Amino acid sequence: MKKTLISVFAIALMLFLPDSYGATSSPSPKPKAETGAWSVKQKIVYVALTPADDPTMWQQVVDDPTTEDIESGNLDFVKETVSNAMSFWKKASNNRMQFVAPQFFVGKPGSAIAHCASSADIKTGMKIAGLKTIPKGTRLVVANINDTCGYAGLGAQRGSSLNLRSLSSATLIHELGHNFGFLHSSTLYCKTSTYSPFTEKNCGVDEYGDLRDVMGSDDYCPSSTLSATQRATIFATPRANALKLGKIYDVDESREDSTNIVYELQVKKVWFFFEYFIPGKSDCLITTRSSRTPELQVRMIGPDWTLQSGPAIGPELITRYEIEPNQPTPTPDADGYVMEPLKLTLSGFKAGEKFRLPGTTYYLNVISTGTTSAQFSVTTS
Repeated sequence: MKKTLISVFAIALMLFLPDSYGATSSPSPKPKAETGAWSVKQKIVYVALTPADDPTMWQQVVDDPTTEDIESGNLDFVKETVSNAMSFWKKASNNRMQFVAPQFFVGKPGSAIAHCASSADIKTGMKIAGLKTIPKGTRLVVANINDTCGYAGLGAQRGSSLNLRSLSSATLIHELGHNFGFLHSSTLYCKTSTYSPFTEKNCGVDEYGDLRDVMGSDDYCPSSTLSATQRATIFATPRANALKLGKIYDVDESREDSTNIVYELQVKKVWFFFEYFIPGKSDCLITTRSSRTPELQVRMIGPDWTLQSGPAIGPELITRYEIEPNQPTPTPDADGYVMEPLKLTLSGFKAGEKFRLPGTTYYLNVISTGTTSAQFSVTTS
């Protein structure tokens, strides 16, 4: 199966969530940092299950492995995806997460059963790899292209195993993220760009909607990243700096090594995070009708009704829409139908914008959005 479009792939990505903070009654929905992820070196044990009708699939040669064709992938391609995943998570943790050499096992023909039984595949994978238990720091990856559950990948939240049907780098990285404690990078949107009223009836959450983030989309390229908010809340690298009302702050691009990467503000049970995003020339996100200029991005965790709108809602990127300029005046067609004007997706804020933070009496004031950093403040008016 070829790599699908983001919108289709996002629906397919599912996960096992025995410990989601989305349903917690804790006074704060902000997750705790998972610093234990680098207390031991990580080891990926990859078990490739083999279909009975294709006993040599792991030895086949792929003419163009960049197509990520799961029906003709070979073991060399799988090893490359594991290398990509290790490189990604090393970078995402500022090299604090370390990996030892991965291990690869191939199941005998018939081990890739056409069923929807992720737990059974994990047990099969453990047997093939000679594991009675999964040691601390080991991530057992079991690939079954005959899985019939319909997901591309299934990662145990804060667990030690994951299932794959897709063999792409993006899926492996995404599901390892769930093992490490990450929930989905989501987007928040309302019928009005002012986010007023900020209610469940007027607003909604797209659980997979943050397309710049590997936990929110299916896209993978060497410049793929996690939002600074995701890294701050789970890895604490970088650490989020507490924000004081009325003070002017400089914030740097989130992929740079700086102490001015992300700021946080708690308002009752809701957390706000402020970071800068500068789309680069190497940016290879598959997205249209989105702004491609530097912007101050704001993410939220909470309120409760947003966290309950999906099984794995993580930080929610505030998203707005505006009608694109210079469009012809819409006119009815022969059937009287009038096409709606094209809208531009706004995933951040530019210099000079003032925005009331949803559900609060506080205002975001964007002072500048430069080539390397931005200035902003949060005030009461």
